[in-house]
Amino acid sequence: MPLNLEKIEKTITSMDRTYDANFGEWIRNEENCKIIAYHLKKYIVDYPAHDFVVVLKWIVKDWTLRSIIILTKMMIITDLEESFERKMDILQGLIFTWNPVFIAEFVVSVSRMLNSTMKKTFVLRLFEEFEKERIKLVVEQMGNKIEEGIKALLVRSMSSGQRKKRSVKRKRLLEAYNIL
Repeated sequence: MPLNLEKIEKTITSMDRTYDANFGEWIRNEENCKIIAYHLKKYIVDYPAHDFVVVLKWIVKDWTLRSIIILTKMMIITDLEESFERKMDILQGLIFTWNPVFIAEFVVSVSRMLNSTMKKTFVLRLFEEFEKERIKLVVEQMGNKIEEGIKALLVRSMSSGQRKKRSVKRKRLLEAYNIL
């Protein structure tokens, strides 16, 4: 049975009660985002991407976008090319159900750290599971905050025959958010 937010909450609450600790409170405190990123980074390849996304969602549940961006930059973006596919699966799972406004701000902010070639690869891979309409909404929200070439690349990817229906992966992304 897949990991879900309820299981995590019960486990952490039980652990805190058993050991008279406040780990749950500490790890969900966004002021600790840098140290959390440092420690979580070690586990990216050790657990299934789906489980990692669920844990990440649980941690950042009440965080500001700014703190989520800091966590993501430190944990994933700084060395994105290492375990690229795994990291992109995690990022997709993290942002998949967000409002397009937040997705746009997230992409604009984290992509600033990437060179031009990696930025194109990053953006195309990040949105490969998104419906065309959602991509269009995100591109609109980006406005002039990101290079026209990146936006044009996304628009072309929506209209090209390269977009495949990936319902199995999309279902896993939704399950990671406990939507299904």
